[in-house]
Amino acid sequence: MEPPVVLVKTWLSLAWSNEDQDIKERALKMLEEKVGDHKAIAAYMEKHGIR
Repeated sequence: MEPPVVLVKTWLSLAWSNEDQDIKERALKMLEEKVGDHKAIAAYMEKHGIR
């Protein structure tokens, strides 16, 4: 089952932010655990129109 779009957008926002490195790493870890590898994340973003 896919995670909710709003949750993925939050993780992406944190990963791309100027936040502390630990926060960015945690957001990326959650993305990879719940969505998959970088290709899967890109496919999810494409599917849901996330830029």
